[in-house]
Amino acid sequence: MMAGELGYESDTSRYKLGDGSTAWNSLAYQDASILAAISSLNSRVSAIELLVAQYELLAEAQRVHLNALIDKLDREESGY
Repeated sequence: MMAGELGYESDTSRYKLGDGSTAWNSLAYQDASILAAISSLNSRVSAIELLVAQYELLAEAQRVHLNALIDKLDREESGY
């Protein structure tokens, strides 16, 4: 498993966390506190991704608005 990859063992309902080199059978099972920390981290990453997407949409809206203003000024300067 890749480093940081979470694996679920369906027959035991337990989880293991990959380190990038250790075979599945040699990986230790993870306890609930580690899984809660991973879940918390995933939530924060999702929140950051959402903020980035919102920022990108806002930046695009501002770009469109500025282009419209520039076009308007150009038309006024040219008399159209």
